[in-house]
Amino acid sequence: RGRKALAMQIEHMEEAKFTEVTIATIDSPGLFSQIAGVMAAHSINILGAQIYTRKDGDVLDVLQVNSVHGEIVSKPEKWRKLEDDLTEVFEGRVIVEDLIGKLQTPSFYTPKSRHAPRPNRIEFDNEVSDNYTVIDIFATDKVGLLYQITRTLKELGLYIAVSKIATKVDQAADVFYVHDIFGQKIVDPVRIDTIRQTLLERLE
Repeated sequence: RGRKALAMQIEHMEEAKFTEVTIATIDSPGLFSQIAGVMAAHSINILGAQIYTRKDGDVLDVLQVNSVHGEIVSKPEKWRKLEDDLTEVFEGRVIVEDLIGKLQTPSFYTPKSRHAPRPNRIEFDNEVSDNYTVIDIFATDKVGLLYQITRTLKELGLYIAVSKIATKVDQAADVFYVHDIFGQKIVDPVRIDTIRQTLLERLE
């Protein structure tokens, strides 16, 4: 009680042209989706992300981000506003969808690419981990992509335990270690197919 909803620290990596954002907060269902949604609302592109959840329920999310134009987001007031919005979302005073509707252009910004987009692809692996189903998602990168993916996984009743986000040029390769609400892997072929098709539809 009396604790702040989050602590946030930013560090600009000038040469690499991205900012590392560290967010410490308390775990809750859909937390990563909320963070991704607030970032998307502010037109901040997530290049990479590492999630660390402790047994006491504290979460440390480390994100590598930049602007839609591939530059460092340097304005201190933008980061202050983002931290305020994250706090309000975490405290339940603002809904992410409302924030996106208010701040974001009608369609999420997709950086222009000289290459023809590769088809989106989703793979499931139940062998690599004893406790989790691993979902690999390969998709054309755009601001809001991570929010769309994590929101869809939450709607499908999946809990993200570990996430590894990586972007090369304009192609995102995102890995999610997930289980259902009972802590079980996803092994039913029909359910796996439903998850795959739903994700592909949302990514189009």
